[in-house]
Amino acid sequence: MNTQTLAPDSQTKDGQTRKQITDISSMLLGIDGRYLLLPGVSVAEIVNFVPPEPYYDEEVPAWFLGNIYWRNQRVPLVSYEAITEGRVPSTTSHCRIAVMNNTGISDQLRFFAILLRATPKLLRLTPDEIVVDHEKTLEEGEKLHVLVAGESAVIPDIQFIEQKIVDLLHAG
Repeated sequence: MNTQTLAPDSQTKDGQTRKQITDISSMLLGIDGRYLLLPGVSVAEIVNFVPPEPYYDEEVPAWFLGNIYWRNQRVPLVSYEAITEGRVPSTTSHCRIAVMNNTGISDQLRFFAILLRATPKLLRLTPDEIVVDHEKTLEEGEKLHVLVAGESAVIPDIQFIEQKIVDLLHAG
């Protein structure tokens, strides 16, 4: 849910009232060794880990962990670490899964999921609370490195991840 605090209303030239957003509901999603920072609206739900149904194809990349069932839908589960760093983290019963809303790249992929290593942190952030970290090199699948709420985080390229899933599923 996108929670926002509104500043005092302002008037447009045509006399209509416009609300100004001063903060946005965000989530820090713990993956193996770091955090992803996303607006809360991009996450449909956080669920407990369930072992994914394997995808039976010899050509399947390591980042594609299989499918889970969420709300009677088959949802692809991926490892963000494997997409960006080439390493697949181990899974335990303490893992979580972030079910992500799609970005509109494909009508066939309504949701996809990312493996998490920790329980997410909910935050309400203003733009001045996010500091860009220009010292870190961007990897494929990353949009920006930031410092927020005392944590180093990555703003992931969700459209890139979604496109990789769409390409894989349409090729199979």
